[in-house]
Amino acid sequence: MQTHELRAACLAAQAAEDWEELLILAKRHIRQMPTEPAGWMYRAQAFSRAGRTVAAIAGLRLAAMAFEDEPQIAEQMAELHEALGQSAQAAQWRSEAAARVGRQLRR
Repeated sequence: MQTHELRAACLAAQAAEDWEELLILAKRHIRQMPTEPAGWMYRAQAFSRAGRTVAAIAGLRLAAMAFEDEPQIAEQMAELHEALGQSAQAAQWRSEAAARVGRQLRR
């Protein structure tokens, strides 16, 4: 599958709320485009929406380390922690998201 086709398929699965399909596509996205954070974010969303929030956090934590300047990953981590009722961790990730935006603006 070509890059643009894979991105479109991920968006279609997301829109259809087909989390199983999105998980499959996200894994492929990560293999084909390991330097893009979107695959990791799709994967976390698929896990989370399928009721596997802890798995979503575990995978996204790796992405947060690999993509240190990506604020959307930190914000997604905050949302996942919030979903688990972990408000302290959510606040830490929201602060991290703001710091990442600041680093982007300084470039």
